[in-house]
Amino acid sequence: EERFLVATKCCILVQGKILILGEKVRDTIHWELPGGKISKKDKEKEIISSLEREVLEELWLNLSPQDTPKIFHIQKSYEKAFHSDDILPFIFICYLIELDYFPEINLSDEHTIYRWINQSEIDNISPWRIQFDTIVKKAFEIKPI
Repeated sequence: EERFLVATKCCILVQGKILILGEKVRDTIHWELPGGKISKKDKEKEIISSLEREVLEELWLNLSPQDTPKIFHIQKSYEKAFHSDDILPFIFICYLIELDYFPEINLSDEHTIYRWINQSEIDNISPWRIQFDTIVKKAFEIKPI
Protein backbone atom coordinates (compact mmCIF):
# COMPACT_ATOMS: atom_id res chain seq x y z
CA GLU A 1 0.00 0.00 0.00
CA GLU A 2 1.46 3.32 -1.05
CA ARG A 3 1.24 6.25 1.35
CA PHE A 4 1.48 9.83 0.18
CA LEU A 5 2.68 13.00 1.84
CA VAL A 6 0.18 15.82 1.34
CA ALA A 7 1.32 19.37 0.74
CA THR A 8 -0.32 22.68 -0.06
CA LYS A 9 1.22 25.02 -2.65
CA CYS A 10 0.03 28.35 -3.96
CA CYS A 11 0.31 30.59 -6.97
CA ILE A 12 0.15 34.18 -5.75
CA LEU A 13 -1.01 36.24 -8.72
CA VAL A 14 -0.52 40.02 -8.87
CA GLN A 15 -0.95 42.11 -12.02
CA GLY A 16 -0.27 39.19 -14.37
CA LYS A 17 2.71 37.83 -12.44
CA ILE A 18 3.12 34.79 -10.19
CA LEU A 19 5.55 34.55 -7.29
CA ILE A 20 8.14 31.75 -7.45
CA LEU A 21 10.77 30.87 -4.87
CA GLY A 22 14.32 29.63 -5.40
CA GLU A 23 16.10 27.17 -3.15
CA LYS A 24 19.81 26.55 -3.57
CA VAL A 25 20.63 22.84 -3.85
CA ARG A 26 24.22 21.83 -4.62
CA ASP A 27 25.11 25.20 -6.20
CA THR A 28 21.94 25.33 -8.35
CA ILE A 29 18.76 27.33 -7.73
CA HIS A 30 15.68 25.08 -7.98
CA TRP A 31 12.41 26.96 -8.49
CA GLU A 32 9.14 26.15 -6.76
CA LEU A 33 6.01 27.66 -5.22
CA PRO A 34 5.25 28.82 -1.68
CA GLY A 35 3.76 26.17 0.57
CA GLY A 36 4.70 22.90 2.19
CA LYS A 37 3.67 19.66 3.80
CA ILE A 38 0.63 19.44 6.02
CA SER A 39 2.05 18.73 9.45
CA LYS A 40 0.71 17.01 12.55
CA LYS A 41 0.18 20.40 14.19
CA ASP A 42 -2.38 21.13 11.44
CA LYS A 43 -4.45 17.99 12.20
CA GLU A 44 -7.30 19.77 14.00
CA LYS A 45 -7.52 22.57 11.43
CA GLU A 46 -8.79 22.99 7.91
CA ILE A 47 -6.30 22.30 5.10
CA ILE A 48 -6.21 26.00 4.23
CA SER A 49 -4.68 26.66 7.66
CA SER A 50 -1.63 24.66 6.60
CA LEU A 51 -1.18 26.89 3.55
CA GLU A 52 -1.59 30.04 5.64
CA ARG A 53 1.02 28.75 8.12
CA GLU A 54 3.49 27.89 5.34
CA VAL A 55 3.05 31.25 3.59
CA LEU A 56 3.64 33.05 6.88
CA GLU A 57 6.73 30.91 7.66
CA GLU A 58 8.29 31.21 4.18
CA LEU A 59 7.35 34.78 3.18
CA TRP A 60 6.30 36.56 6.40
CA LEU A 61 3.04 37.23 4.58
CA ASN A 62 -0.26 37.06 6.45
CA LEU A 63 -3.14 36.08 4.21
CA SER A 64 -6.27 38.02 5.08
CA PRO A 65 -9.83 36.66 4.77
CA GLN A 66 -10.47 38.72 1.62
CA ASP A 67 -7.49 37.04 -0.12
CA THR A 68 -9.62 33.86 -0.38
CA PRO A 69 -7.32 31.15 -1.76
CA LYS A 70 -9.12 28.84 -4.21
CA ILE A 71 -8.09 25.27 -5.04
CA PHE A 72 -7.40 25.08 -8.77
CA HIS A 73 -5.36 21.90 -9.16
CA ILE A 74 -4.49 18.66 -7.35
CA GLN A 75 -1.43 16.78 -8.52
CA LYS A 76 0.18 13.45 -7.68
CA SER A 77 3.94 13.44 -8.00
CA TYR A 78 7.09 11.63 -6.97
CA GLU A 79 9.94 13.77 -5.70
CA LYS A 80 13.52 12.82 -5.01
CA ALA A 81 14.44 13.89 -1.50
CA PHE A 82 17.06 16.65 -1.44
CA HIS A 83 19.20 15.00 1.23
CA SER A 84 18.94 11.32 0.23
CA ASP A 85 18.17 9.10 -2.74
CA ASP A 86 14.66 8.35 -1.47
CA ILE A 87 11.73 8.95 -3.81
CA LEU A 88 8.79 10.47 -1.93
CA PRO A 89 5.20 10.20 -3.15
CA PHE A 90 3.28 13.49 -2.85
CA ILE A 91 -0.19 14.85 -3.36
CA PHE A 92 -0.06 18.63 -3.95
CA ILE A 93 -3.18 20.69 -3.29
CA CYS A 94 -2.63 23.87 -5.30
CA TYR A 95 -4.30 27.17 -4.52
CA LEU A 96 -4.61 30.38 -6.51
CA ILE A 97 -4.45 33.62 -4.53
CA GLU A 98 -5.15 36.87 -6.37
CA LEU A 99 -3.91 40.08 -4.78
CA ASP A 100 -4.32 43.64 -6.04
CA TYR A 101 -0.93 44.73 -4.67
CA PHE A 102 2.63 43.39 -4.61
CA PRO A 103 3.16 42.32 -0.98
CA GLU A 104 6.41 42.82 0.88
CA ILE A 105 8.27 39.51 0.78
CA ASN A 106 10.69 38.52 3.56
CA LEU A 107 12.12 35.10 2.80
CA SER A 108 12.82 32.54 5.49
CA ASP A 109 16.07 30.60 5.37
CA GLU A 110 14.33 27.88 3.31
CA HIS A 111 14.72 29.97 0.14
CA THR A 112 17.44 32.22 -1.17
CA ILE A 113 15.67 34.22 -3.87
CA TYR A 114 12.23 35.03 -5.27
CA ARG A 115 10.89 36.30 -8.58
CA TRP A 116 7.61 37.54 -9.99
CA ILE A 117 7.20 35.95 -13.43
CA ASN A 118 4.73 36.34 -16.26
CA GLN A 119 3.38 33.56 -18.44
CA SER A 120 5.99 33.97 -21.19
CA GLU A 121 8.88 33.39 -18.75
CA ILE A 122 7.88 29.91 -17.50
CA ASP A 123 9.80 27.88 -20.08
CA ASN A 124 12.93 30.04 -19.68
CA ILE A 125 13.31 29.20 -15.99
CA SER A 126 15.25 26.09 -15.06
CA PRO A 127 15.43 23.88 -13.18
CA TRP A 128 11.97 23.67 -11.65
CA ARG A 129 11.33 21.31 -8.78
CA ILE A 130 9.03 18.49 -9.80
CA GLN A 131 6.46 19.78 -12.26
CA PHE A 132 5.90 23.12 -10.56
CA ASP A 133 6.23 24.75 -13.98
CA THR A 134 3.16 22.74 -15.03
CA ILE A 135 1.23 24.04 -12.02
CA VAL A 136 2.19 27.65 -12.84
CA LYS A 137 1.05 27.12 -16.45
CA LYS A 138 -2.30 25.81 -15.20
CA ALA A 139 -2.72 28.88 -12.99
CA PHE A 140 -2.15 31.16 -16.00
CA GLU A 141 -4.69 29.10 -18.02
CA ILE A 142 -7.28 29.90 -15.37
CA LYS A 143 -6.32 33.59 -15.30
CA PRO A 144 -4.91 34.31 -18.76
CA ILE A 145 -3.02 37.57 -19.16
